[in-house]
Amino acid sequence: MIHSKRCPDDAILAQTPAPKADVTADASFLSVTESGSSLVLNHQQSADHQASKTPRLLPELSLEDADEVDYPDGGLNAWMAVAASFVGHFFVFGLMYSFGIYQDYYVGLGVGSTAQVAFIGSTGSVFIPGLAIVAGRLAEKFGFRPVVFAGSVLLSLGVFLSSFSTSLPVLICTQGALFGMGASFVFIPSVSITAQWFDKKRGLATGIAVSGAGFGGLVWSLATESLLHSIGLAWTLRVTALTCLVFLLAATPFFKTRIPASKTSQMDLSALKDTRFWFLLFSGFFSVFAMFVPIYFLPVFARERLGLGLAEGARLLSLYNGGSTAGRIVMGFGADAVTGPSNALVLAMWVTTASNFAWLAIDNLSALTVFSIVNGFVGGAFWGLLPTVAAGMFGMNARLVTILSMLYSSLAFGDFGSPPLSGFIKDSFGLNAMVMYGAILALAGAVCGTLARFSHEKKVWKRV
Repeated sequence: MIHSKRCPDDAILAQTPAPKADVTADASFLSVTESGSSLVLNHQQSADHQASKTPRLLPELSLEDADEVDYPDGGLNAWMAVAASFVGHFFVFGLMYSFGIYQDYYVGLGVGSTAQVAFIGSTGSVFIPGLAIVAGRLAEKFGFRPVVFAGSVLLSLGVFLSSFSTSLPVLICTQGALFGMGASFVFIPSVSITAQWFDKKRGLATGIAVSGAGFGGLVWSLATESLLHSIGLAWTLRVTALTCLVFLLAATPFFKTRIPASKTSQMDLSALKDTRFWFLLFSGFFSVFAMFVPIYFLPVFARERLGLGLAEGARLLSLYNGGSTAGRIVMGFGADAVTGPSNALVLAMWVTTASNFAWLAIDNLSALTVFSIVNGFVGGAFWGLLPTVAAGMFGMNARLVTILSMLYSSLAFGDFGSPPLSGFIKDSFGLNAMVMYGAILALAGAVCGTLARFSHEKKVWKRV
C-alpha cells in the first residue's frame, strides 16, 4: 500500500480510480517484505489520516490467489525442492523398507519372536501416515522448514537412542514410535512441496522426488547389512542416526514454499463434502491393503510355492523395489506428456489388479520375476501419482496440505493391518486365499479410483 500526504499534485490522484494491479508484475516487486511493504511519503505532517483517502495500488496476494499464480516449472529453487523431497523420502522410507534386516538380526539376538520384533517396524510405519493430519496442520501453520527440522531431529534421535538397548519395549518406543513421529513430520512436507513449484512437469518432478523411497530401500538394505557385520548393532544405529541428521538438516533450507503459512487456527475441511475426495481416499485405502501383500509375502510365496531359498526371495523383493523406483519416475513423466495424472493413476490401479489376479496362476520363477517387476512398477506409480492427482483435483492452494494429510492418514490402516491380516489368511486358508484377498482389494481400489476420475471429469478421452 502507498500512503501519500495530499498536495496539489496529489489531488488529481485522489480523484482518479486506482489502476488495476498487474498480476504479471515482477516477482521481486511482489515479494517486498511485510515490514517494508508500505511506502510513506512523509512531508513532516501526519499521513495516517490521509491514508484512508488514498487508493490502494498494490493488493496483497492471498492464499486463494495461489491457483492463479504461474508455476516456475523449473529453475534452481524448484529443482532444489525436488532434491529436498527426494532426500526426505530416501531416509523416511529407506529406513522403513530396510527394517527387515534389523528384524532378522533382533530375532537372532533373542530380542523377541518374529511377530514381537515385527511390532517395532509396524509401530514406526503406522505413525508415519497416522500423524499425517497433525504434521500437515503444523506445516500449514508454521511453514515446512520448522516441521522438517523438528522431524529430522526426532527421527534421528529415535534411531540413536535405540542403539543403547536391546529391550523390546525400548526399541518399540525409540526405533518404532519416536522414529515414526519424526518421519511423519519429514514425510508430509516432502510429499507436498513439489506441487507448489511445478504444473506441466508436476508428474515428473513428483515421480523423481518420491523415487527416493525405493532407492532408499535398496541403499539402506545393503548398507545396514554391511554395517551390522562390520561394526555391530549399536554403532550401525549410531552411524545411521548421524547420517540421517546431517543430510536431512542439510536439505531443510530447500523446503521453500510458495504459498504463505495459514493465518487461521482452523483446518480447512471443505474437502470432506466433496465426493471426489472420498472416492480418492477409499481408492488409496483399499490399494494399500493390497500392496502390502507382495511387499511382505513375495519371499514366502517363492519358498512355499516354488521351493526357492531366501536368496532368491530377497532378489525378487529387490526387483519389486527396483520396479517401484522406475514406476514412480516413468509414470510421472507419462502423466505429464501423454495421459494426465488421473488417467495414469487409474491405469496403474487396473494393471495392479490384473497382475494380482495373474499371481494366482504363477508356478515358475520366470513368471514370478515378471510379476515382481510389473507389480512393483505400478505400485510405485501409485505413490508417485497420488499427490499429483490431488493437486489437479483440488487445486494448488493452502488446503492441499490438509487434503494430502487426510488421504495419507487413511493409509495407516493398511500399513498396520495388512501384514498381520494377510498372514492370518495365509495360515488359515493357504497361499491362494491370501493372493485372492490382495487381488480383490486391488480391484476395489481400482473401482474407487475410476469413480474419482470420472467424478472429476466425465469425458472419457480427455487428458486429466
